Amino acid sequence: MKEHSKISVYQLAALLILTRLFSETMNFTGNAGEYSMQRFAVIVVTYCILAVATLPAFFVMKKARDAGIKDGFFRIIMSKNKVWGWILFALVAFQLSLWALYGVSGLEFMVTNTILESAEPALVILLFMIAAIYGFSKGINAVARFGPPMFAAYLIGLVTVCIALFHQMDFTLLYPTLIENDSFFSDICAEIIKNNEMLIFLILEPRIDKHPWRTPFVTLPITLVIKLVISAVTMTVFGPYLNKLSFPLFSIASLADIVVFERLDGIDIAIWTVSAIVKLILVLICIREFGEMLVGIRKAKIIAYGVAIVIGVSAVVNNLSGHKLLSFDFTVESLIFSSFVMVILPLVAFVIVHHNIKQKKICKE
Repeated sequence: MKEHSKISVYQLAALLILTRLFSETMNFTGNAGEYSMQRFAVIVVTYCILAVATLPAFFVMKKARDAGIKDGFFRIIMSKNKVWGWILFALVAFQLSLWALYGVSGLEFMVTNTILESAEPALVILLFMIAAIYGFSKGINAVARFGPPMFAAYLIGLVTVCIALFHQMDFTLLYPTLIENDSFFSDICAEIIKNNEMLIFLILEPRIDKHPWRTPFVTLPITLVIKLVISAVTMTVFGPYLNKLSFPLFSIASLADIVVFERLDGIDIAIWTVSAIVKLILVLICIREFGEMLVGIRKAKIIAYGVAIVIGVSAVVNNLSGHKLLSFDFTVESLIFSSFVMVILPLVAFVIVHHNIKQKKICKE
C-alpha cells in the first residue's frame, strides 16, 4: 500500500468526529456528566471559538493550494528552518502522546469498570495497543475507509437510544439559564484544549485529495450538534443524579429497552472501543507524517512505534498508580500550545506562502 495515498475530506472528518465523541463516553474528565444548563452555553461558545481559530489556517491552505503549493502546513514552516521543525515535532509529539494516553487509560478504566470488571487492566491495554499498532501499519487509507461506516454506526446507536428512552426524558429538567457559576470560562478553556483534532487535521492536510480546508467546517458543526444532543439526553433522563455517574452514555445504553438488541450497552462499548483505537492510530500516523519531514519515512515509523510502546507502558503505570499519573493539570500549558498552533503558526505560514508566491512572480518576470 502506498504511504502517501490520498483520502477524502469526509473520511477524515468522520475519523475526527469519532475521536472527539469518544470523550463523551466518560465523566471522570468532566465531559457530558454535569447537570447544568451552563453545559450547553459552554459547548456552543467553544465551537464558535474553534471555528474562528481555524480561519488563519483556512486562508493559508487556500492561498497555498491556489498558488500550487501543496507541501502542507507544517512543511511550509519547516522549509525555512529545520531547527524549528525539531522543536515543533517535540511539542506536537508530546501533546498528541499525552492526549492518546488519556484515551488509552480512559478506555481501560471504562471497560474494566463496566462490562469486563474481572478483566486484567494490563491485558486490556495490551490488546488495545496491538489493535492500534496493527491499524497504524495498514496506513491512513485503510483507516480512513473505516471512518464513515463507524460514524454511521455511532449515529444509529445514538438515535436508537434516544428513541428507546424518549418516554423517560423529563424536559422540565432543562431550566432556562446559560451562565450559572464562575467555572464558565474555565470550562470553555478545558473544552478547547481537548480538541486536538484540529492539530491532527493540520498535519494530515496534505493527504486530503480535494478541498482540505472544508474539513473543519464539516467536523465542527456535526460535532457541536451531537454533543448538544448527548448533553440534552443525559440531562433529561438522569437530572441532578447525572453528577454521580461515571459513564453517563453507558448508563443510558443500559436503560434502553429494545427488543432487537438485548445488550445495547455492549454494542455501544464496541463502537466506543473502535473510536478510541482510531484516536490512537491517528496520533501514530501524525507522528510518522511529521517525523518523515525530518528523518525520512523508515525512521519516522520507528519513532511512531516507540511512541506507541511508551503510551502503552505509561497506561499500565497509570493503572498501577491508581490513575494518579494523569492527575497533573496541563490546562494552561495546553491552552498556550493550542493558541500557538491554531493562530500563531498559521500567520507565520501565511507570511512564508505570500513571500514564496511573490518570489515566483519576480522570477517569471
